[in-house]
Amino acid sequence: MCNLSDGIEQRGINIGVERGKSDMVLAMLKDNQPLELIVKFSNFTKEKIVEIGRKNSIIIG
Repeated sequence: MCNLSDGIEQRGINIGVERGKSDMVLAMLKDNQPLELIVKFSNFTKEKIVEIGRKNSIIIG
């Protein structure tokens, strides 16, 4: 493969990984898991987790 197609493939993989982590965060929020635990497993910041929760109407405010 050429460098361009390698870069495109890697970008797609990264997008998929981020979506998977976001899905995991949503599941953990719905299960009322503590933010610290979600941070530990997702490697997202608390702010990013709260943002995901708000976008999906799990966290209000």
